[in-house]
Amino acid sequence: MSKKGVDYSKWDKLVDDKSDEEEVTAPRRAPLGQLPFSLNASDTQAADVRAIMRAAEQALNAMNLDYTGSTSSSTRDSSAARVKPSTSSSSGPPPADGRLPFTKAEMHNYKVRFDASAPDPSLELHKCVVCRKSPAAGARFLLCQRCHAMRYCSIDCQREDWDTRHRGECGDAKSLFEGHQLRGNEHAVRYVKGRLDPDAFYRLQRAKNAAIQREVPRSPALNNTRLVNLSAYFLTLPNAAQYKEWCGIQLSRGPNGDDVPGPSIADPAVMAIGPTHFHTAYRIAPLSLVEAARSDLPLPLHLHTRGRGVAVVKRLVEDIVHGHSRDGGFLKAFPAVPWPIIEGHVDIFFWRGDKIQVQIGEAPFVPELTIECLFIPSHNLVVRSALLHAACAVFGQAGYDEIDRLLPLSASKAYKIVSLKAQLTRGEWQRDIIYEIMSTEGLPAALIKLYHDRAKEVCRPQHPSTWASRLGLCSVSFAWKHKKFTDVFRWHLVNYAKDFRPFPFGKSFAEFADVTDGELRRIETELEAMNLQYPPQIQAIRSCQPADYYEHIDGPLLTTSDGHRVSELDVLLSTQGLV
Repeated sequence: MSKKGVDYSKWDKLVDDKSDEEEVTAPRRAPLGQLPFSLNASDTQAADVRAIMRAAEQALNAMNLDYTGSTSSSTRDSSAARVKPSTSSSSGPPPADGRLPFTKAEMHNYKVRFDASAPDPSLELHKCVVCRKSPAAGARFLLCQRCHAMRYCSIDCQREDWDTRHRGECGDAKSLFEGHQLRGNEHAVRYVKGRLDPDAFYRLQRAKNAAIQREVPRSPALNNTRLVNLSAYFLTLPNAAQYKEWCGIQLSRGPNGDDVPGPSIADPAVMAIGPTHFHTAYRIAPLSLVEAARSDLPLPLHLHTRGRGVAVVKRLVEDIVHGHSRDGGFLKAFPAVPWPIIEGHVDIFFWRGDKIQVQIGEAPFVPELTIECLFIPSHNLVVRSALLHAACAVFGQAGYDEIDRLLPLSASKAYKIVSLKAQLTRGEWQRDIIYEIMSTEGLPAALIKLYHDRAKEVCRPQHPSTWASRLGLCSVSFAWKHKKFTDVFRWHLVNYAKDFRPFPFGKSFAEFADVTDGELRRIETELEAMNLQYPPQIQAIRSCQPADYYEHIDGPLLTTSDGHRVSELDVLLSTQGLV
């Protein structure tokens, strides 16, 4: 179908995707210790990422991955005989009789059980996003040169898509493709933009997760167990007045003893910062299904989706501890263990007191043990929250907006590692906040201006003594407010982790944080003497009670074959093995 021509002379010209016919040269990597990208990635960096994903796709195809993990063939056969697979997507419409093709008990892992017999996801990955066809024999895919995520079988399909849809989404897709959350993962970009079938995407994600976990080196210090770190974040996709939210989980792996991780075959887009490798989009799961208008939500979206976010993270911890698949085989020992602190944009989980507890072992063969994980926000997020809290309290909404504009969450700051012992100390937080202020371009000047504007509201500059006194008072008040916020953080952390048992990394929170019991008691006494209270915005997070079901977020209610009513979002998450 041909329409009015589009000027593709700058960035939107067609590019041949030669990944199926030519060997791709591995892209140049950033030096160790240096981020291989920036949030405002250049065109050269974008080209590197695109080359990385070509190599990733070739690697996955060459690996002939077992999409079922440790599930035995006999288990798969018995599962297939028990329930017939549905041809519809997990989130698609119910069959003609109005009921889903499985009972509520069979819903869990329904799609996972049929990975071996389901169509190869690469068939879906190699379809045109417009006509859903593959290029003719001998022809190559055409790729949008700007976002590097949308594939077309012909120039007519790309022109049609540009005129009807892609013109409006291309900039957003480019930002996702080059940003640190979905960096280089063109399939994830297509999926979150609604251009890829969920069954194909999640089958590929499960295979990739299993392959990455097998690459993690074993730690001699942990009885030859693999150790991984997890970091969770929320990805909100704004679209005018409507938006959807996703939970993303990053998995990182570092050196275990003398074993430094080598290049990843399963994920060539891995970030290398020093000896640590970061798989930025290790697992992606939707937390809202309907593009809900903001005005329709009684609470902010992230408060509605918190419960499912915790469930998604818990399921990943279970998969790591129990192995990639739990539908077959016998658990004799856990192959990997997560670091017991899950960082990232998890402030809601932290303030609400959410924890992850996973039981392992099958008595009497293996002792029953509990793997426990805490959610602790990334250090830079706490520093930023303290400054924003102080700005709002002293300068009002205008001050909050100005500080918010100057303190973007850059990827480099997100990976700063701060020990738990340091996070329990007031002086450490104040040094980090001062450093943040002085090292952020434009922030010192903005604070001086806010001090002056605030002082003008209560006194006249013609009176030097009063003017100087008021300026000093604004500065002291701002410092006092961000100190109080970090005090509340420390107070909550001590209470939150009081009964923490970080197996196999220690017997108590004090031991894990590398402080003595006496030091921890002194910190508790210091904080109790302050008579601290939660700020209003934190108290609102702690006290809110969102409804269990909300149609604007969870989608319509569907009926299982045995008559149970479940939301469309719960069907997708459960059948795909995400919760």
